[in-house]
Amino acid sequence: MKVLFYASAETGRTGKELQSLIENLLGTEQVEVFRTVDNMARRLCRSRAGICITVLLVAHGEELDRIIPLGYLFDDLGLLLVLPEDDPRLVAAGHELHPRFLTHVGNMGGDFRDVEAVLQKKLKHDVKAA
Repeated sequence: MKVLFYASAETGRTGKELQSLIENLLGTEQVEVFRTVDNMARRLCRSRAGICITVLLVAHGEELDRIIPLGYLFDDLGLLLVLPEDDPRLVAAGHELHPRFLTHVGNMGGDFRDVEAVLQKKLKHDVKAA
């Protein structure tokens, strides 16, 4: 299962912790990491082959506003969207991307158990399907 992970440098320690969790779960060779929206978009325009799921950790509303027009790039991919907070405007905007799972950093209490559980479920599903 190949995962595309996006977290800008602005996510700081939170981004590094989530990246580490994903890499520990799947192995670093199964994770493609992007720190800019432009680089992520270029990668998705080139080819989405092999990518099973995308995890986006959004730093702030302006960043989400830059990602929303790219929503069509995530249509065939399972999208896990992690917002910076439980702001109604952000949640509504985040739903425009049609994520399979949406959470926010404040909901995690310092860990990413919910994201980990979703990834593990997807991993089990992919193993059964193979």
